[in-house]
Amino acid sequence: MNTTKQFRLMAMIIAVSLISAVNVDAQFEESAKWVPESANALVLVNAEKILQSEIAIKERWKSDRSKRFQSGATFLPPTTKRLLLAAQLDYEYMEAIQQVAVFEKSGAKIDILPLSKQVGGNIEKIGDYDAVLLPNDAYLVKIDGDTLVSMTPANRQVTSRWLRSRNVATMSLSPYLTEAANFAAQNADVIVAFDLTDVIHPETVKSRVEESGLCSEDQVGDVCKDLASIRGLTLGITINDKITGAIKIDFTGSPAVIGGGEMGKEILIRVLEKNGIMIEDFRKWDVQVTGNQIRLGGPISRMGLRQISTLIEHPLAADFNTESGGGQNTVDMKTRSMQYFGAVQKLTEELRHKDFKAMTTYAKFFDKYARQIDNMSVLNVDPVVLSYGTYVADSFRSVSGGLLDVNLQKVRDRQTYAPGSANYHGRGSYSNWNGYTSRYGWGWSSNNQDTRNRQRVSGEARLKGEILGKEIMSDVAAHGAEVRAQMSEKYQADF
Repeated sequence: MNTTKQFRLMAMIIAVSLISAVNVDAQFEESAKWVPESANALVLVNAEKILQSEIAIKERWKSDRSKRFQSGATFLPPTTKRLLLAAQLDYEYMEAIQQVAVFEKSGAKIDILPLSKQVGGNIEKIGDYDAVLLPNDAYLVKIDGDTLVSMTPANRQVTSRWLRSRNVATMSLSPYLTEAANFAAQNADVIVAFDLTDVIHPETVKSRVEESGLCSEDQVGDVCKDLASIRGLTLGITINDKITGAIKIDFTGSPAVIGGGEMGKEILIRVLEKNGIMIEDFRKWDVQVTGNQIRLGGPISRMGLRQISTLIEHPLAADFNTESGGGQNTVDMKTRSMQYFGAVQKLTEELRHKDFKAMTTYAKFFDKYARQIDNMSVLNVDPVVLSYGTYVADSFRSVSGGLLDVNLQKVRDRQTYAPGSANYHGRGSYSNWNGYTSRYGWGWSSNNQDTRNRQRVSGEARLKGEILGKEIMSDVAAHGAEVRAQMSEKYQADF
């Protein structure tokens, strides 16, 4: 890492350590009042600042849809000023029980009539507000000419009560999310924060630490004590002439044991992989421990920003500008088709060479990338290219579903060989002299045999997931080559 990068990273780390204010800076205070008290995850995006950054201006993120996609900033309509997402997550399954979004825009005033026609719905009144029921199970509500809010799932009564209560409320973020909001207001352009206070059960930590093999037996107790004291995790991203990031993991006490060496970083990576939110850039980041925090930081690639952007899913992706959003509506079919095809190919290339053995992580990324294709503008795109995009999105979902099924079977099979069990549910095997013997049987197993059997089951599952993923992606590549040749001949241009 060169001196300039080191200075920027250190500046971010110092900024994180100086956070102590209780009140959120005014720029996010109005948005934050819409966050329910039950929220334990928060995303804040200072879109206006990002789109005015040196790299965004140089690469025309605001005016060029394809450039915005290539940068990873597709979650930002060009008229976005600020974006806030908050959710109550079930951390066991990383699924949102409830999610709200607040979208502030600049420029022309918001008109939700075109959107209501686009989704085939009607504008309805919820209290004093105009609202549209979106196909993705969210109510989109116009608060004023510059602000939209949404509630997911789209329960009309719950949404109505939320609008009444939050319209007169003050901000009620948890202490940890308040710190994250302060960081966004003062330093970072994008914040993704998870409040993990009281989430981790000590016994669950102990069993997972023991099975991970990341520490010796005499370290288990201290490692579990450190992990059980976790308060939360915050990712901050700053965009100027380059894209850099920092992660801080906060504890109630000093994480002295897991902070030593690379253990803390390895634990973080495994947790992120398990929950399907691992970004490959994190592996290269530097790590250090200061006070009650473990911190990692370093550069973020374009692919890394795209992967992070998949975590920022929201129902407000449409551009509510009354203008054409950078002239895209008037672009000819050849150009729009080339842009669409190039964007799909970019996602395909990023996923083609992934380690399918990390099934949980990449199952979720394939699903998220499929939704990115779903959300791309299809205006003036050649039907053949559009059909190809739909095929790729469906293929990504097939990979995702297949990997999750394989992983679920792996978990079930590993449970067959419970540590310390006197019996195991053995599988048969092929032999040279007796064909396929009994597929199922009961037998005695030592702890060492249990361990080997669990390792074997995991290895078989990883191989099956890898074969599945590579087969589907090979078909996608072949189909893409056919479409490229067909479109290049039709438009006499190199797709």
